[in-house]
Amino acid sequence: MSIPRQTKIYVEKLRNEADMKGSKIFEFNEMIRIGKEINLQVGDFKVFLEKLNSQNILIMKPNKMWELS
Repeated sequence: MSIPRQTKIYVEKLRNEADMKGSKIFEFNEMIRIGKEINLQVGDFKVFLEKLNSQNILIMKPNKMWELS
């Protein structure tokens, strides 16, 4: 599956998780867990998150927290 397709699926999964827990803020470990659940294959996961950050899909917060925008 292509990286853009995987990204779309990953972001949709994050949105669903955010709706279920009532918060758009995720710990780094949660982000990894969600990626593993959908068998995300993007290479370096931190670089993948940085790309989502540069696209304003995710916002990096202090203490390895991420907010879904």
